[in-house]
Amino acid sequence: MADATDGDTPSHVVVREASTEDVPGIRRVAREGWHAAYGDFLAAETVERALYQWYAPAVVERTVTDPDVAYLVAEPADLAAEDVDHTVLGYVSGHAASGRYGSVSSFYVDPDRWGEGIGNALFGRELAVLASNGVERVELEVLAENEVGRGFYESRGFDAVGESADDLFGTVHPVVVYARDV
Repeated sequence: MADATDGDTPSHVVVREASTEDVPGIRRVAREGWHAAYGDFLAAETVERALYQWYAPAVVERTVTDPDVAYLVAEPADLAAEDVDHTVLGYVSGHAASGRYGSVSSFYVDPDRWGEGIGNALFGRELAVLASNGVERVELEVLAENEVGRGFYESRGFDAVGESADDLFGTVHPVVVYARDV
């Protein structure tokens, strides 16, 4: 079961299912998040290539509309209902991998909004959605050098359960595998 604090949403934020209208905002947050999280240890060319391949508009749209993916966004609570800009403050995606196991595959918050509880609200809601779909244990992978990401997951009860490596366009980086029951 998710911790009670996992789902606490600050009053200035709404967490909801992502839609295709959110694709530009998701891509903007991905760009800013990748540069903030990885800019100190990944080459700029690596970050740009990852963003180009993994966050192309068609790729994000396909993932947002995939019924097997739980894709959530956070936006300001004071957005007018007719606002079509869909100001995305952060996003998270995950899915039930098999049986009772699930994974979180992408999770970023606008770096200018770090520390406001947006990440906690998004991540907690994602865990709750996965749990409601029968997931009992969630795994995720984090680049070992991503101290901000690792600290976030560890502070939410995730344990390092393994190590692996990711080949990011010809350069291998160590990865920490985290897991937690939900």
